[in-house]
Amino acid sequence: MILQLMTALLLAAGVLLYVWCLLGWFVLPFGGKHLQLVLKVHGDADDLERQLRALSWLRGSGLLQAELTIVDCGLSETGRNLVRHLRETYEFTF
Repeated sequence: MILQLMTALLLAAGVLLYVWCLLGWFVLPFGGKHLQLVLKVHGDADDLERQLRALSWLRGSGLLQAELTIVDCGLSETGRNLVRHLRETYEFTF
């Protein structure tokens, strides 16, 4: 009885993994599709680090193939310093 239950659970987990991988294959972009993302920042660029962290995670996981450009739309001196600091950690054009 326990052996049948364990076999059924492993089979269900295998089917779930297969469906998950198949869905991921359909959702992921195919090669050759390259994006150019442009972030317009202004003021102190309060949310910039969070946005860069999220985009970096997407790029690292392969869900996003894009070049990132940050455009200065009225950054304060604090915002410019933040962008310079973040440039050391994240890959983008300013």
